[in-house]
Amino acid sequence: MDDELIFARFATLCGLNSEEAEAYRFLCRDAAARLESAASSKEVVAANSEPFCAAAAAAAAYNYFLIGGGGDVSSFKAGDVSLSLSTLKGASSAREYLDVCMENIKSFLKDEDFIFEAIYP
Repeated sequence: MDDELIFARFATLCGLNSEEAEAYRFLCRDAAARLESAASSKEVVAANSEPFCAAAAAAAAYNYFLIGGGGDVSSFKAGDVSLSLSTLKGASSAREYLDVCMENIKSFLKDEDFIFEAIYP
């Protein structure tokens, strides 16, 4: 996967510039590593780099919102202008996007949850 593409998408999803996003680059690396280890093979990841990069960026953004990124201001009012950021709304939206991205790559992931067992009377 393209680490710089993942990082750029992550920054865009979180509304951060490159400098602000740099402190969270580890989230991108962690997400990419998790997806690569869950993929059925390295060849599959290489052949489907774009959806894997999108899913890694979405996972990193979701984790960013979970740890409280983007939610420093809870409420601010100055005259007629008010500002309120909700980390929960950001996390909820990020989770929805992550689900869509994961749906796009689910056929390329190992199925470790399926167990076939015989049932004896």
